[in-house]
Amino acid sequence: MARQAISAQRHVLRALSQWPKDTLRPQIQFQDVLRKRFEASSDLSEQEQLKQANALYSLLDNRYKRKVQLEYTSVTTWG
Repeated sequence: MARQAISAQRHVLRALSQWPKDTLRPQIQFQDVLRKRFEASSDLSEQEQLKQANALYSLLDNRYKRKVQLEYTSVTTWG
């Protein structure tokens, strides 16, 4: 059980390490804020940590952008 929890935590840390750096705000990085949040909430179950790691990976991989293609309609001008 402890080995699985370490594995879940490793997935979260790996996903956070792949997060792109914010060049506009170098003093506050999103992945650092999330890392502190995950460290503070160490009472999460292994399954909950895996769900959150999966959510981070899906955001990194842009799964939702590929899944839902927006259809743009052109705006016509009258006159």
